Amino acid sequence: MESARLPHQYLLTPRLNVNYLTGRFLKVLNRAVVARLIAPLLLVWGMRTVVSGEEARPSVAPRLAGFQLPDQYDRLRTISFPGTNFLILTVADQKGSDQVASWIGPIKERYAKRIEIAGVADMGRIPVLLRGFVRSKFQKRQAYPVMLDWSGKVAEGIGYTPHQAKVLLIHPDGTILVKFSGMAKPEDLKRLFGVLDEGLGNQSINPSVR
Repeated sequence: MESARLPHQYLLTPRLNVNYLTGRFLKVLNRAVVARLIAPLLLVWGMRTVVSGEEARPSVAPRLAGFQLPDQYDRLRTISFPGTNFLILTVADQKGSDQVASWIGPIKERYAKRIEIAGVADMGRIPVLLRGFVRSKFQKRQAYPVMLDWSGKVAEGIGYTPHQAKVLLIHPDGTILVKFSGMAKPEDLKRLFGVLDEGLGNQSINPSVR
């Protein structure tokens, strides 16, 4: 009864029946193999699409290496670990600098002086002859010290995206807890505050900012 379902050209000999069934089995097997190979890729892609401004975290938390850079007043500033406080570190070029305020304003309002905040400006594309002029412009625009990365190597090592602000929350031991790129979004600030609140033990947080 089963053989009646085969096309007539496969009913001629038992050998042809075997060839037909083998071919059908290999097609089904190939589909199953392809499905098993593609499924993990689709899962990873789906996980990446739900990430907003927060960047995907590796399985092992990276640590930031210490560095020294001059600020706009030509004073040498040092980032080193271990430190005494949690650190918010921002990295941006000229276009990305406009996004930094969307992060720093809410952070300062919520935590005041309970954490450290430092900024790095990527100046790697500024010609040497224009550095003095750019430094003086920086002094007029920004009274708060900003580290000027003239070589661009520190910014590159941190892995920021040009034209986008990079924001890192760093544990006193140097571990990068979370990092974000671009303009601050409500969900990103909520995520950042949650990690920082846990680290600080939820003590003495400004109650007017929730």
